[in-house]
Amino acid sequence: MNRTLAWKVTATFVVFFVLIGFAVVSVTVNRIRIRTTVNYMNDFVQREAQIYSNFDANFQRLIGELVAFGAYGNPVYANEAVELIIVLERTLADAEALHTEFETVTDPALRDRFDFAAHEELEHERAELLEEIKARSATMFAAGSNIPAAEQANMLRFLETVKARSTILQQEAAAMAQREVDQVLVTLTTELRNVMLILVGMLLLLLTTMAGALWLTQRQIVQPIKQLAVSANAVTAGQFDQQVRVTNHDEIGTLQDSFNTMVASLQTQQQALREQNEALQKEQAALAQAMHELEQGAQERATLQQQVIAAQQATLRELSSPLIPIADQVVVMPLIGAIDSQRAQQILDTLLNGVEQYRARAVIIDITGVKTVDTAVAKVLLQAAQAIRLLGAQTLLTGIQPPIAQTLVHLGVDMRTIATYSSLQMGVAAAVAARRGGNWSRTPRAQKLE
Repeated sequence: MNRTLAWKVTATFVVFFVLIGFAVVSVTVNRIRIRTTVNYMNDFVQREAQIYSNFDANFQRLIGELVAFGAYGNPVYANEAVELIIVLERTLADAEALHTEFETVTDPALRDRFDFAAHEELEHERAELLEEIKARSATMFAAGSNIPAAEQANMLRFLETVKARSTILQQEAAAMAQREVDQVLVTLTTELRNVMLILVGMLLLLLTTMAGALWLTQRQIVQPIKQLAVSANAVTAGQFDQQVRVTNHDEIGTLQDSFNTMVASLQTQQQALREQNEALQKEQAALAQAMHELEQGAQERATLQQQVIAAQQATLRELSSPLIPIADQVVVMPLIGAIDSQRAQQILDTLLNGVEQYRARAVIIDITGVKTVDTAVAKVLLQAAQAIRLLGAQTLLTGIQPPIAQTLVHLGVDMRTIATYSSLQMGVAAAVAARRGGNWSRTPRAQKLE
């Protein structure tokens, strides 16, 4: 028996699935390329932004130390300035290492989207600025406390000029970072457009293949089956003299020949065929019901999975509790959102590890972003303050708004062991003032930061 029709159908399905597979592979490759490109670009921008943020902060501190030395001639300020210069040089070395790492990238999809020369130019300008202030400070330190008034005035003017140039560099770096963020968005848009073009092309090919398959089906299958259907309807009406013409030499032709043979013996088998049809209809109804139930179950599982994912993402956002060093031995932890038992333990672990890591003497806990403060939150704050105090550091609680202050009083929370401030700015100012004034030598239990 010639299986021509089977081979035609098989070839059609093979082409169909090959096209689908090609589309899936193309989309997957583009998706991986998008993720690799964007992740690397974001990683480079973020790492560079962090490095230069530290550099700018320490540079402003260096200018402040030099101004103080010029005004008072205290060698303590000179020592602080020298240490800051060393830190700034190390920061520039980190930036140079980052740029060296980027130079090893050979993928044009990454390199062509960055104005890497602009990054290196900003690095060179910062290095030149540091060298200028290093040279001038060396002259000033050599003079010691006997700096002439005219030289002091010149030095102050020079520091003001350097500060202005540093501000300009910060603005240029921010503008360049914004341009690169825009470039990341352009990259995403371009790659997504390529994916859409691939999908549209594959869709057109699939439609063409389906059109060819439909034509073949119409010619080789549908028309002969329609003829068989007409004859079958006649047989159903009791006309058992029906005969169909054999049109093909494949399965359809075999079916036509078998139909002719079947009609001859159909009269004696009519009752058995009716019973078989009834049983088949029942099985089809049961199968349809089972498929309907399976589809409903799949939809419910998909909805539940989306809800779980959304809840997990919301929880992860609320669990963000960073510990940020803002000055030497001064760290800040801003708290945002609700605080449950799991997050409370995370906050405590982060604070204790941060105190040890940064050798902090002052820990600022900012609760500006905490909407409500109840007994559980107050307990977390007190436990954190006690643990920090055991490590030899002082706790400052900032961001206390009037409603939260009233809540703490109403709850009867003893806040005497914690220095409290209404705003983060006031807490930072107090911590920095205490560090420079040397108030950390006192016992935190005996006196708060001044």
